[in-house]
Amino acid sequence: MNHLLQWLLYSALIASPMGCGQQWSQGEKEDAEHFIQSISFVVQAHELSNRRGAGLISKSELDETLSLYKSALREANITTDKVLAKAHSELPKNYRLYFQKGIELRISSWTNDRPYEEIQGSALMDSWADWYERNRQNIKIPR
Repeated sequence: MNHLLQWLLYSALIASPMGCGQQWSQGEKEDAEHFIQSISFVVQAHELSNRRGAGLISKSELDETLSLYKSALREANITTDKVLAKAHSELPKNYRLYFQKGIELRISSWTNDRPYEEIQGSALMDSWADWYERNRQNIKIPR
């Protein structure tokens, strides 16, 4: 499955209410919202890229994409591992290792002119999409 399609599919799923059998405090729900927002910002960046199509990216498009990725990273940094683990025991490790590190590498690539980090970051984010697709049914985020 195309990874952009995966992003769009699971972003729609994660934004919808998910039942869970355990109690979540209001603070935990608010913390979980940072997780959802981090993914939403990356999805927006992918949608921007998809609208543009193949070819060179303009400076303004790069700036907008970079801004969305920085917002995603800010939200990822706010999200606590405790809340991620409450949603799924393996979520903290995979979210940090693949999603968050992928964002960090892509930002570094674009701001420091390091093309290899773009490749690494994209590969990590593809790994995140694969992991998420395999596990999304078991991730319980209250809304």
